[in-house]
Order: sequence, then C-alpha cells, then structure tokens
Amino acid sequence: MSTAASLCRDNLRRLHNGRLPNRDRWPLHDAWDDRVWQEFEVGNLTGCYRDVLLGLATFRGPDGEIFPSQAALGARARCNERTVRRALDMGARLGMVMTLPRRKKANGRWVRTSNRYLLNIPEAPTKPGFRPPWPKRASTGQIGRVQDSVSKKAAQERMVREAAGLPDLLATRRQGFLAQQRAAQAMRMRI
Repeated sequence: MSTAASLCRDNLRRLHNGRLPNRDRWPLHDAWDDRVWQEFEVGNLTGCYRDVLLGLATFRGPDGEIFPSQAALGARARCNERTVRRALDMGARLGMVMTLPRRKKANGRWVRTSNRYLLNIPEAPTKPGFRPPWPKRASTGQIGRVQDSVSKKAAQERMVREAAGLPDLLATRRQGFLAQQRAAQAMRMRI
C-alpha cells in the first residue's frame, strides 16, 4: 500500500473513531430513504422534492460530507435549481436537512461555494400538514385565484351599476362639439 493511501486511511479512521466507513452505503441510508418516502406518502413532499432529498443522500462522500451544487442536485432529480431550493427548504422545515454555507479563499477574498448539508432522521412520527391542501395550493403561484375571480366579477357588476347612474359624458361632449361647429359656421356666415 502506498504512503498516500495509508495516510488517507488513517485520516478516515481518525474521522470515524478508529474504524473505516462503509464506502458503498451510509449505515442510515435505508432509514433516510424510508423517512423521505413516509413524508411523501403523507403529502409533505412533492415528487420532485422527494427525488431531490433521495438524491441528496447519494452525494455522501467517504468522509460523510455532502456538498453538491444545486445544479447537480437538480440534474440528478431532473428538476430546476429553484425546485431544489424549495425542496431543501421543505427538508429543513421537516427537520431532515440542515444547510451550512461553505466558503473558500480565492484571490485573497472569501467566496461562497456550494452548501454543506447535514442529514437528520427525525424521531417524531410523520405528520401531514406541512404543505397546504390542494385547493389552496397552486403550482402557478396564483394562490386563491378562484376567490379572486368571484370578487372580480362582483366588482365588475358593481362598476356597471355605478356607471349607469353617471351622466353620459360622451353625449355631453358630442353636444359641445356640435355647438362649437354651429358657432363657427355662424361666424363664417357673418363674414
């Protein structure tokens, strides 16, 4: 075994209390998968959120660190970066994911890199209700659209009723214009 490989193994042993981690599978990987699926089944996660959280565990390195970019998570879950951010936020609300910012020094200044993620399997049982029920939830961001259309229709009817009581401004303007034309014609006749 080369010196570099033995140093690497020694560092891994030091990080994991004297034993080497299982490089193929995280010991709690099955428990994580089960919890994500339970949250999905009670309606707390959408299909994309579920795929992002399941994919997050697959990025776990040999030292236990998880720090994929949001673009990489999105590519693995086949969704966009904004959906990844929302999935990670939902994971944080459920107590399953903790996000820690990472920074590195580049050209003499500290710049932000991909986040580091810590996975947690909550001991509390899953409870529905972290996402609003279907009628109030809209994927287009137009929450309450049905109530808005009803109130818009009522507002339109009210405006029509109020407008009926107003004087006909167009007829008044037309009469004024005709009066100006007659006055101009009368002036021409005098000349």
